[in-house]
Amino acid sequence: MLGSVNSQPIITNTVDFAEVHKAVLEESIQSQNIKKQGLLSQAKVISDIRKQVKLSATRVTEQQKLLEHIELWNKCEFNPSSLSQLVEDINSNDRLKQYRGTIGVSKLLGKDEAPIQQAIEMKLIPRMIEFLQRKEEPQLQIKAAWILANALSGTTAQTEMILDQGVIFWFINILYSKNQELREKSSWALGNIAGDSSFLRDRLIASGALAPLLKVVEDPEATLDVIREGVYAISNLCRGRPLPPVDKVKSAIPTLCKAIQSQTELQVLTDASWALSYLTRTEATAQMLVDVPNAISALIPLLSTQDLALLVPSLRTLGNICTGDEAQTDAVIRHPEFFEKLWNIIDHKKKAVRRETMWILSNIAAGNKKQRDQLFKSFPFAEKLVSCIKNDIPEVQREALWVVYNALKQEVISEFWLFWNAGLFSCYISILRMNQTDSPSLLKTLEGIYYMLNFGKKIAIENNSENMVLVELEKAEVLDKFDALQDYDDEDICEIVRKIIQEFIPSIEIKPKREESEDDDYAEGDFDDSEDEDL
Repeated sequence: MLGSVNSQPIITNTVDFAEVHKAVLEESIQSQNIKKQGLLSQAKVISDIRKQVKLSATRVTEQQKLLEHIELWNKCEFNPSSLSQLVEDINSNDRLKQYRGTIGVSKLLGKDEAPIQQAIEMKLIPRMIEFLQRKEEPQLQIKAAWILANALSGTTAQTEMILDQGVIFWFINILYSKNQELREKSSWALGNIAGDSSFLRDRLIASGALAPLLKVVEDPEATLDVIREGVYAISNLCRGRPLPPVDKVKSAIPTLCKAIQSQTELQVLTDASWALSYLTRTEATAQMLVDVPNAISALIPLLSTQDLALLVPSLRTLGNICTGDEAQTDAVIRHPEFFEKLWNIIDHKKKAVRRETMWILSNIAAGNKKQRDQLFKSFPFAEKLVSCIKNDIPEVQREALWVVYNALKQEVISEFWLFWNAGLFSCYISILRMNQTDSPSLLKTLEGIYYMLNFGKKIAIENNSENMVLVELEKAEVLDKFDALQDYDDEDICEIVRKIIQEFIPSIEIKPKREESEDDDYAEGDFDDSEDEDL
């Protein structure tokens, strides 16, 4: 029986073996083609790699050759007569010649008698500006920056010719570079420009050079060389005659304060201190320094330096702060070492230091009772001032007379006795007897005598006695001096003399006021803020 009623039919598939064989064959051929193409592609990749390796090797060889030449040229001496050939090399398209020419010119411009004018006339500056932009050639950039920086150390006319070709823009642009040596050269060049003249300094400020210089100095990755040249440039932007408008450069104060706190190199500290001495000449900018944490604490230790160029601006900066309000003066004098440092330099061998020290003391003496108490208690203050008035040169003596005047005009009896017992009045008498006393010193002497006579009057009233100061004045036999001084050619002096005669010496006839003439320009608070000739 072939099958039961319930069985399913059997289905049979017919296979075309010819088609199957054809499909397998095509797949095999396609696979072989893919493999062949893969091998070809792989061969191409290998060939490309070999070409790149060969090219890289060529480049390495060329770079090694260049470095060897640079090392050789850096050791060579170049004769000024070779300048034309060097400039020709610089203008060529040959890379090696460009380097040789640039290195040679940089050496020539680094000499005492640098051929700056010849370099300008040979149109070297535009080519150097071009090299300055070659980021792929940092060594060439550095040498170009060196040449331009040296060229900018020439005359003002030469510097202006170079600036007119757009070099400021590119030097400011380089400050943003990550290459520390390029930053150093750019800062140096900008410092040379700012130090040339107040006109070029202002041109640099107007170009926006200050802000990137501040960033360069504050960069945590900045090298000491970069910081040194950056502070040098900033310092030159803040000084000069006339001084720049303080509002245009006051943003440098925090950065310079940080430099003083974090750096120990003498040049950095000196440039930063000089800049601060100019920047803090207003009460508002002095407050900016006071507001920088630990800035004053960083300045006061500098008073112990043996270097005059650092000591004077440090003193002057602190003196500027002490000319401000009571809070600013307190910020200085509350430092535990401040008065001790001053005491150690009050007899300094250089007059600039003694004069600056007296100027600071004068500002403090003009302060409140608490500040003056600190002054008198810190060291034998009255005795030291009297000694200075007796023995020092006129420039320093004048400042000491200002200190005494500022203290006496507060009319504190205890302070009067300190000066009286120290022999101040006899110093005043000696100055009166001198015929060569300058007008400012004579004026402060007469004003001091007036205040002392007033003290004597108060003491006489309290004790029902004679005015002890007036008695000493009469004993000194100098009353005729007051009569003669009524004809002095300074109206301020004539006025205080008439006041003394009217209140204390009625035996002398008061002469009528003469016609007014130009007064002496010296006024309270005036101080020569130029860099002292001793420096």
